[in-house]
Amino acid sequence: MKKLFTFLFLLGIINSQAQTATGLRFDGIDDKITIAAPANLPLGNSTFTIEAWIKPVDNTTVHAIAGWGTWGSFNAVNAFRTRTTAEGVGLVNYWWGNDLYATAGFDLYDGAWHHVAVTYDGVNRKIYVDGVVRAQDVPSATTHSVTAVNFAVGSTNNGEYFKGDMDEVHIWSRALCQIELQNNMTGELTAAGQTGLALLYHFNQGIAAGNNIGITSATDGSGNSNNGTLTNFSLSGSISN
Repeated sequence: MKKLFTFLFLLGIINSQAQTATGLRFDGIDDKITIAAPANLPLGNSTFTIEAWIKPVDNTTVHAIAGWGTWGSFNAVNAFRTRTTAEGVGLVNYWWGNDLYATAGFDLYDGAWHHVAVTYDGVNRKIYVDGVVRAQDVPSATTHSVTAVNFAVGSTNNGEYFKGDMDEVHIWSRALCQIELQNNMTGELTAAGQTGLALLYHFNQGIAAGNNIGITSATDGSGNSNNGTLTNFSLSGSISN
């Protein structure tokens, strides 16, 4: 599994085969990654994929993975987040009026890493957990985010902060198929040769639980220069780092 080298690194079991990818830990209070003017995000009625590895630690409320758009305006938002509501505990992709929930067949809070994704091919929308479709629909409206304002990783609707670990955040302007998503679970994505890749965060910078005060941005590996500003991270110690 892709996350094995992360566990080895955090445990200090380093050898010539191990990689030093560790992911980013969000404190659930105010940590987020922002971009003032992101390039090439899927907008309007465009096809898209949002995917990430996550290990959330709080199932009592709403926690963002990534999102953008005009909060409060119907069908003007594209956001992906964990969710605990009357609909159940799980994931939701919301466009502010056309929401898709996935709540059955998985447990995001079992202490393990999980690969999550939402795709939209222009007709069908699907939520995947660990490469398996857990919910799908045909949205009644085809328009989602009409603008890239308010883009953030780890925050949606100017709040809803993610609590836990996140890694390998990818945003695409096309709907990846199930096989592609399953392939992406096997290791770090290489941007070369990819079609429609808008943003790629490996979160490989810094030292796990070390002093990373000098690191102020998340490097985008997609080639679109969507480097994000690390906002409110303490960047020292085991939390918010």
